[in-house]
Amino acid sequence: MGGEVSELVYAKFGPTIILLAGLQGVWKTTVSVKLALYLKKQGKSCRLIAGDVYRPAAVDQLIIFGEQVDVPVYAAGSDVKPAEIARQGLQEAKKKNVNVVTIDKARRL
Repeated sequence: MGGEVSELVYAKFGPTIILLAGLQGVWKTTVSVKLALYLKKQGKSCRLIAGDVYRPAAVDQLIIFGEQVDVPVYAAGSDVKPAEIARQGLQEAKKKNVNVVTIDKARRL
């Protein structure tokens, strides 16, 4: 937002975790995918985690967008709490040595 450009600092061990949280309708899901695509083009392996279980079709939207940019999406269904989805998705990302995980989460965690 200022005149300086800051580079993303990656975690030394395990995946770098980016949590996108904000008010409804601020394009978190779309930004998640665009960010993953950008990082993928930078040579990073990425995974998206669908944690917004309270907005109808949010998980489906993330899955469709993830397929379009060839970035895997972890989704656990709408009956699982967002915090548990994040935990499960991070465990899977660690097993697969993913560099960057982007979590698209609900209003509350």
